[in-house]
Amino acid sequence: MDDSNCKIQTAEITVSQTIELFCDGDWSHFPIEHAEFKLNENDLYKLKLLGAKIRPDGVTLKVTSYVPGNHKLSFLSMADGASVKNLNGVELTVKSVLNPNEPPPKPFGPMGPLGLSMPWWYYGAWILLAGVLLAALILKLRRWQQKRKLIQELEAGGHAQDPFAQFNQVMRRLQRNSSFLTEVQPAEPAIKQEFVASLDKAYRTYIGRTFLIPTFAWSARAILKDLRHTDQIVFKQHGETIAQLLRELKNAIDMANGAAVGELQNKDLLQLFELARKNVDEIFVLRKKGGAK
Repeated sequence: MDDSNCKIQTAEITVSQTIELFCDGDWSHFPIEHAEFKLNENDLYKLKLLGAKIRPDGVTLKVTSYVPGNHKLSFLSMADGASVKNLNGVELTVKSVLNPNEPPPKPFGPMGPLGLSMPWWYYGAWILLAGVLLAALILKLRRWQQKRKLIQELEAGGHAQDPFAQFNQVMRRLQRNSSFLTEVQPAEPAIKQEFVASLDKAYRTYIGRTFLIPTFAWSARAILKDLRHTDQIVFKQHGETIAQLLRELKNAIDMANGAAVGELQNKDLLQLFELARKNVDEIFVLRKKGGAK
């Protein structure tokens, strides 16, 4: 066991202040990396090793203290297994960070049970979930009101014609007034706009009156979702075609009212016209077979 005489950087520090302790001797063969202080039980925390660096003439130890008071460490050594060095001459005064002239802080009064501290994202997730549920409820209520309004309007209007007859009447008028459908010369932009708007209105009116769906207020997705509950047979056999028609009609309206109107050919309008008429005919026949009015 070797002895090493030590000199402290400053004899007076405050609690948790880091200082250097210089110890002489030959430390070249001492396993400093894993060594630690050995103190009397009463001196624990009076000196804490934070780091070490071996020099040619000794070692520099970075230390601190967590206990205020005047400390004379008569028994202090560094040990790592069988390697031990006694450190002599370590004395220091440690002052508290509290101002001695200030009265000690008053103790806290009795406290109730402490709640568990939860991370912010825990509460955020619940707030987000509540927002999603509220939005879904508002959307459902809004759609219910729109559907109820549609039914009231249909009842108040009377509508002498049934939806199928009304659709075919509009389609015959469109066909009479749209000779350009079979011509090579492209129709004027204004004529295309009027044609696709009338076709879209006729188709949406038929679907809306037949299945009591607010087709002019709802998206194609919402229309198909309601149709699935209203008439499962029609949905299974013609749901994809209805979705395609609603999508194609919207695209045609966007093109007719935009810069791409020149790309909307007569044959495209004719194909859209025939697809809508065929779809309505098939839905009408299917519902007649099933006993629907």
